[in-house]
Amino acid sequence: MKTPVTKERLRVHWTYSWWKYLLAVLLIAALTDLLYTVTAYRPPADKVIEVYCLALGDQEGFDAYLNHINEEAEMGMERVASRFLVNDDYYGDMSLSVFLAAQEGDIYILPKDNFRGYSAEGGFLPLDDAEELIALFDEDDLASGWRRVEGERHLYGIPASLLPGLKRYLYLSGDEMICVLIANGNDENVIRFLTIMAQENLTEPAETMPTDVTLDTIMP
Repeated sequence: MKTPVTKERLRVHWTYSWWKYLLAVLLIAALTDLLYTVTAYRPPADKVIEVYCLALGDQEGFDAYLNHINEEAEMGMERVASRFLVNDDYYGDMSLSVFLAAQEGDIYILPKDNFRGYSAEGGFLPLDDAEELIALFDEDDLASGWRRVEGERHLYGIPASLLPGLKRYLYLSGDEMICVLIANGNDENVIRFLTIMAQENLTEPAETMPTDVTLDTIMP
């Protein structure tokens, strides 16, 4: 004979078993999110350009500008975006090392000290053959971007100071370097994209972001 369901039995059941229903809901939500993550469409590497910045800046404005390049140049990229890493003495360096080790991102804008360390480890693509990009600058101005790795000397970075137009979107201290991840999987498009970005930012903009901004300044 079945036990009749009463309000009192339901109350007692809910009092002692509510966590089971909560757990079931959380598990269903987690599994749904996992299923979406696994099955969600991801553009191929040759249809993505991401700019990683170890700096502070206007990400919304910078993303809009990067997408402007993609549209105006008809590059056909499916995803163009930036990622800003917190530029401090601990989390910034740690985040940078993680992303570089995971071979994420395409173009990196980072302090000169980080550039020297990772270029010495072979983390960045030599830009020696990017003739259109190199032709935009005087040879002497690129001196800090040349590094010797395993006995061979190559151009691994472009000083961000040569592209003052980027100050519309980034808080630059003056010693940042712009380089390309060696394992970006999209060399031709990334070099073309960087060349266009360089061409458009060779002159000082009318309005610039300050150079003395800290994380505390914008995130009280």
